[in-house]
Amino acid sequence: AILANVQATNPPARAAAIARQIGKANPTLISLQEVTEWKTCPANATLTGCASPPTVLYDLLNLVKDSLQLQGLSYKEVGRVTTNDLTAPAITGAGPVIVFYTQRSAILARADFGPGELRLSNVQSAQFVAKLTIPTAVGPFDVHRAWISVDVKFHGKSFRLIDTQLEAFDPSINYLQGEELLAGPANTSKPVVIAMDSNSKANPPANLFTPTYTNFMVNGFNDAWTETQGDAPGPTGVQDPSLLNPVSQVSQRIDLILLHGDLDAKATELFGGQPSDKTNGLWPSDHLGVAARLKTE
Repeated sequence: AILANVQATNPPARAAAIARQIGKANPTLISLQEVTEWKTCPANATLTGCASPPTVLYDLLNLVKDSLQLQGLSYKEVGRVTTNDLTAPAITGAGPVIVFYTQRSAILARADFGPGELRLSNVQSAQFVAKLTIPTAVGPFDVHRAWISVDVKFHGKSFRLIDTQLEAFDPSINYLQGEELLAGPANTSKPVVIAMDSNSKANPPANLFTPTYTNFMVNGFNDAWTETQGDAPGPTGVQDPSLLNPVSQVSQRIDLILLHGDLDAKATELFGGQPSDKTNGLWPSDHLGVAARLKTE
């Protein structure tokens, strides 16, 4: 059922729509989450392996990169990190198959700056120690989350960019993963930008704030959205899994750009939430894109 839904949501067309959003924002750096690769192979008689080598069905990361190139936008991949790498049998109209699901986050950067304008170094990544474990009939199943970071020097100004997606289904695990970010890649003398799917509700009322978001604020981070938009709601997630809901269903502000150190947000904008952004009746993603223009002191 999951595989059928993925196929019905037309990833190539949506990747092109996401690339159009990126073109409108014209960012220097891009933080992507859940850019999943799906592969399949015909299953053997016991449904335990492949009868022939697997082939790529969809690679969301390559689809976005190729769509950017087709639209004349010059970006390069800085790095990627795998969160979950799963294999399972499925029954399709073509018969039994083995499905390979590799979920990743990735950072892209503009590739058309002159020498010395944009320098990238010290790419790091890791899975979080804190993880959600789900009991199943065949044993415990771990849901992994991960982060990736890069040190950036842009026109002589340095900072660290962190891309991550925190746990969606357990607030305590979500909080612990936020703590790992604060103690790990965000623990630096450099200014820090965290561009993430936080799965931690940031929009009011205050008594519904997920502790993770508040914890970042307590630890000296600023929210680019509230710096520029005040109390404007700015919801970013989430659309129906089919992506066919006629009216946008986004109601929670969970996709965040958080800043620490000598960085100020000068403007923020959301992308992908207007009916005109749809392709073949589909929303480009179940989340909206968030862009921020930043200034270093």
